[in-house]
Amino acid sequence: MSKEWRAAVAAWAAANNIKTSVVSPNEEWISLTVPIKQANSLFAANFVNFLHSESGEIFTRTLSFSFPAELVGHVNTAHPM
Repeated sequence: MSKEWRAAVAAWAAANNIKTSVVSPNEEWISLTVPIKQANSLFAANFVNFLHSESGEIFTRTLSFSFPAELVGHVNTAHPM
């Protein structure tokens, strides 16, 4: 992960009106709050609701996504997607 990853993510999030918050003690994980329609557009994804057959819980996930060009080389993973 590049040293500039936080700045790259912060700039990209601000440009897309996305709220961020740090969610790990060492600040290596950032949480993004994004409406599904916007996430579909930004991540070239198709988020849908999945029903867990045993628990009955519904989870919103996608089967595939792509990082925006501005984040490539700065972000290694996304979870959950």
